[in-house]
Amino acid sequence: MRRNLLVFAEHRDGKPLRVGLEILSKARELADERDFDLCALILTDRVDDAEALSRYGADLICVGTDESFGHYGHGFIDTTLDVVRELGPYAFIIGATALGSMLAPEVAAHLRTGLAAHVIDYRWDEDLIQVVPSFGGRVAAEIVTRTTPRMSTVKPGTFSMIERRGRGELKSVKVRKPEQDRIRFEGFERIEPKGRPIEDAGVVVVGGGGVESEKDWGMLKELAELLNGALGCTRPVADRSWSDEEHMVGTSGKIVKPAAYIGIGVSGSAHHTCGMKDSGIVIAINRDRNAPIFDTADLRIVADYRDVLPALLTKLRDLKKQA
Repeated sequence: MRRNLLVFAEHRDGKPLRVGLEILSKARELADERDFDLCALILTDRVDDAEALSRYGADLICVGTDESFGHYGHGFIDTTLDVVRELGPYAFIIGATALGSMLAPEVAAHLRTGLAAHVIDYRWDEDLIQVVPSFGGRVAAEIVTRTTPRMSTVKPGTFSMIERRGRGELKSVKVRKPEQDRIRFEGFERIEPKGRPIEDAGVVVVGGGGVESEKDWGMLKELAELLNGALGCTRPVADRSWSDEEHMVGTSGKIVKPAAYIGIGVSGSAHHTCGMKDSGIVIAINRDRNAPIFDTADLRIVADYRDVLPALLTKLRDLKKQA
């Protein structure tokens, strides 16, 4: 079989998660540079349209369907191992979702190979270079794995979805289920996130450690609402419980690419900017003219946000009334 890259294309409710399509898009680029095939693996309780993966570059789509795949268990591990051993991929990439973050280390341990977590970029040199943030996001480290397959995880939003059609051949996978699964499924509860998801918004307002009170946080909430956007935060705000990790932007939170990003009281450490550097227009308000966020910003406002936001909110309220 030709040398190949393998992507775990996680499905939910019969449809592929966006992160799998993002990874396929990047992997297609990598595969083309080395004339590799690109393979995708689907393990789910049902698939509505497996061939959709071919639009994002998959040459071979391996599909395993079983009712047990409605929740995570050892069937995922055993079946994945069978596929990896059969295909012998050069690299195996998995989305850093809740399921993927359980599957990846278990598979890597069984295969006795390395695992690079939360990769933010790949490139070819003599080998595959995996770029990951380290030291709290202040340094981008380059990892080279000498064992095969080179395994890694990627957070949702890291790469863009680009349609680049692959051959789209379908292959049925034999499902292997253990007689006794050490993981016992008790039930499933879907918890809807509070507020608008930041990864889907065209405008994202982000408050950082420079926001001094929960009352001031209310001004940021109103600003996001008036702009029909979403409200995000950095770690200090989540630690104060004004927001939560579901809305945190950065390498330990989510990666966002809105048309407009507005950072208020955000210092702009590399840990944070890794999560928003591909935004369209970046506006930053900070009273520290040396704040690192200004290195990323298109519009820099050196001022106390409490001197800026009240006037801005008044103007936006007036515009809304006139609309």
